[in-house]
Amino acid sequence: MLFILQLLSNPVFLIVIIIVIILLIREVVTWYWKINQLIDIHESQEDILKEIHNELIEIRKKL
Repeated sequence: MLFILQLLSNPVFLIVIIIVIILLIREVVTWYWKINQLIDIHESQEDILKEIHNELIEIRKKL
């Protein structure tokens, strides 16, 4: 226990621990709210819309 207290008294080590905890919490939150999936879906929608837009431009040029 004393060893842990000594490690926690080191500011650099404490900052590293805090950053790791924040990153873990972030991953859990993004998993729970499925944010990563939503981003993937939106990116695929964007790609499809770009393709549709390009096709419409080509059709318009032919007219």
